Amino acid sequence: MRRSLIDITCFSEKRKGLLLLLMEGKKDIDEIKEILDETSPSILPQIKILKENGLIVQENGTYSLTRIGMLLTQMLQEVFQTFDVLEDHFDYLNEHDLTPIPKELLHHIGELNNSEYIVPSLTDAFDPFAKIKPLTKVSTWIKAFIAVYHPEYPPLASEMVSKGANLSLIMTEPIFEKMKNDHPEATQILKNSENSRILIYKGEVMPSLIIASDQYFLLSLMLKTCRYDNSYLMGTEKAAIKWATKLYEWYEKNSELVPKKD
Repeated sequence: MRRSLIDITCFSEKRKGLLLLLMEGKKDIDEIKEILDETSPSILPQIKILKENGLIVQENGTYSLTRIGMLLTQMLQEVFQTFDVLEDHFDYLNEHDLTPIPKELLHHIGELNNSEYIVPSLTDAFDPFAKIKPLTKVSTWIKAFIAVYHPEYPPLASEMVSKGANLSLIMTEPIFEKMKNDHPEATQILKNSENSRILIYKGEVMPSLIIASDQYFLLSLMLKTCRYDNSYLMGTEKAAIKWATKLYEWYEKNSELVPKKD
């Protein structure tokens, strides 16, 4: 009797690893053993199970996914990634307010796989985003939603615009007013340069900070107690950057562009 697909795919790390590996393409037994760090006695029984249940096929000395195996693994890959994100960042996601993340993106939070959970040290208490500065300075484009003011944001952003980077910044009205008062020259550069724009967010539900760039993503959320917390998630995977870009664009829909000239 054929075993259940859940049993085959989810209850064995070796079979799970093999299926995900074959998503990349055909592999012979030596490649499989080397990449998965397995021996023949440990991996061959798992290959046999996957073959008998129609998920992989062996041809000319190499193994590959069947059409059903490919379909199933593609579907499960997102589930596996979601589990990984929830396990790696459970404390952060459980303690922070997820309301600012729309359901369609929350359902794809597995795309943040391989991201880091950053808790700034006491020495970085007044510069919580020190870790991202090197990546920020070499970014060619940045899309950011800003609900928490930091005095270094405007000068750094205006410097990047002056060097040719493309910036799109969404912020709340109070943040924009404070930036104009504290950094009038930087604000004028950001507002009037051809390669930058400022938008004012008109909604109520919001994260603390979203950054998507060609180099990295960053997500900072408020605590469930409605208090600001300077910890955040960040990463450099393309899928995560794409996810953060979609989140930024979701907030852009409820924002108004600040005119270039007063």
